[in-house]
Amino acid sequence: MSAIKNIQNAAWSAIQSLASKKLVPAGIYARIKNYSLTGKINFIVLAAAVPMFLLLSLLFLFLYIQLKGQLDATLIQKKIATRNAFNYYERTTLVYAKMLAENPYVKKELLAETINVGPILRVCNQVQSSVYLNRITVHDRKGAVVVHSHNTSDFGANEMARPEIAKAVKQGENTPLLAFENGQMILQNTVPVYFEGETVGAITAGYVLNDNFARSISELTQAGVFFVLNGKIIAASFTEFAKAGNDTDYDEINNTWSVTRNIRTTENGKERSISLDLRYLPVVTERGSAEIQQAGIAVAVQPPFSRALLYALIWGSFTFSLAVVLFGILLALKIGHNIANYAASISTAMTDYAEGDLNQRMARLANDELGRVAAGFNHLASELQKKIAEIQEANENLEHKVVDRTKDLNRALADITSLKEIQEGDYLLTDLLIRPLSGHAYGVGRLQAEILIEQKKKYNYKGKIGDIGGDYCLLSSLQFEETEDEWLFFFNGDAMGKSTQGASGALICGVTLHSIFSRNSKRSRIPTKPGQYLSMVYHELNHIFSLFDSSMLMSAACGLIHAQTGTMYYFNCEHPWSVLLRNNTATFIENELTMRKLGMPMQAERLLVRRMQLNPGDTLVMGSDGRDDLEIAAQIDSDETRFLEIVERSGGRLPQIVQMIDSYGRRTDDLSLMRIQVN
Repeated sequence: MSAIKNIQNAAWSAIQSLASKKLVPAGIYARIKNYSLTGKINFIVLAAAVPMFLLLSLLFLFLYIQLKGQLDATLIQKKIATRNAFNYYERTTLVYAKMLAENPYVKKELLAETINVGPILRVCNQVQSSVYLNRITVHDRKGAVVVHSHNTSDFGANEMARPEIAKAVKQGENTPLLAFENGQMILQNTVPVYFEGETVGAITAGYVLNDNFARSISELTQAGVFFVLNGKIIAASFTEFAKAGNDTDYDEINNTWSVTRNIRTTENGKERSISLDLRYLPVVTERGSAEIQQAGIAVAVQPPFSRALLYALIWGSFTFSLAVVLFGILLALKIGHNIANYAASISTAMTDYAEGDLNQRMARLANDELGRVAAGFNHLASELQKKIAEIQEANENLEHKVVDRTKDLNRALADITSLKEIQEGDYLLTDLLIRPLSGHAYGVGRLQAEILIEQKKKYNYKGKIGDIGGDYCLLSSLQFEETEDEWLFFFNGDAMGKSTQGASGALICGVTLHSIFSRNSKRSRIPTKPGQYLSMVYHELNHIFSLFDSSMLMSAACGLIHAQTGTMYYFNCEHPWSVLLRNNTATFIENELTMRKLGMPMQAERLLVRRMQLNPGDTLVMGSDGRDDLEIAAQIDSDETRFLEIVERSGGRLPQIVQMIDSYGRRTDDLSLMRIQVN
């Protein structure tokens, strides 16, 4: 009932606003005030009909004046839109060509002595399947064709004589141009492929200017598109344009005026003739072939109206408006009657519900505002009746529901506890696998080494407490045939990932290193030189981690130290820089990043084994990034120079180093430290 009153009040407020401005005479205002809801609605419809008649007449007159000059303006707009669409596709050839030139698989194959076409062709097919691009050609650094995506059997030809290829390979320039091949015009872009500042090849990406390409521009511009080459139409956006017997000659260079043509086309299997107005748009892209003397686009628009139709439209608008007014008067009477009856039925249902009939509902729901009021009443009545029933049921069964919910919570807690125990057991088993492979304090000759590892993830399985993570350390003594004295092998690494993932990397690293050592178990001395042996260790580790396709990486500092002379060979794979404590002054032994983590693609080619001399009294300290990444004042602080100060103040002693690190802030990662002292 309140909703119906709101509608009546809104209608009445509109009439009052008119009366207050003295737009309605007092006599009419007094009579309308006593109207029913139906009468008020009828008055509103009639009051709106007359202004609508005048408005429609003026609107059609204005449209007649505007439409007479609209066609040329439309053609100009479509011409601009077509030029922008063509330029857009030209830019996309550059974008896709550069995207392919930056693809690591393409670069990798172009760098190889023997090029494997398969990965390059897969990349080209992936690009072509996701975009409309239909021409991709890859050249090597000598200009030879590696692959044609549209003709995979055509390769090996040297095309360095083509200007665009020479510019890309020799000068590193991008070249957009129109090419001509097998009677087809091609919009393409050629870009160089770089690797570390050196040009290693070139990539050409392009579109064939055929019927499909014309239709793609037509869909963007909503205009007909014809590609014109040397006075001939070679492609069109209309279905079966050439097969329908249309004239393909186009000699007009009508940049500033329009020409009219009748063409035959096929739509939904039926052939029909349409009249089009056309304007010519020259293509300014650089020509790449002598066969292209004149290239352009003819933009077509079908006139929307004939002049006879415009005259009929302006006079017909008056008749139509008058018919609308008369129909509106009759319709308003019918609508007012229906609204009044429907409002009365809603009022009756609400009254009965308020008096206690909770099963009262509106059986008929209209698709209008009053219908939504009725639906809202039905929903409110149902929800209220449902809540009353739920309250009654809850009062009767509250105790049983509490018991059931408690059982559900206890069952869920037991499941979570069981899963937690299984996970802790997995942590223990992983730790038991890694522990025999890890290093410990070690002394050989004049060298004394010790290790400290504290992983971030702690576990407690049935009273067995431990930790797991990705940090791994190993010490061992080796002998080589070229020297009689022993060498100390050291390894400090940090596998990517937390807890189980990192521990898996540490386990793989430990198994690999021990496998390498076991090869010399039957003979006491290693036949290779220390530097070569260290290189072999690196290549085997990098190969193992590369098998995981970059999903498992490891930073590492690894080396060999002569037990008597202190001569050291070592390499650093993106591990925190090692610190040399000499005469109570700590300095980094590295000053730049030269190698990436173990397992990075193409990393094996960048091996750098360094050599340096350790003096008596020197102390070498290494550690994972847990030494630097500290949470200080709720922010991660990775100041690497802080570790130099800690090493100096602690004298290189590992327990004191850990205490000082913890005094600066909270550790956020696994921590492993290794100390080697020359006595």
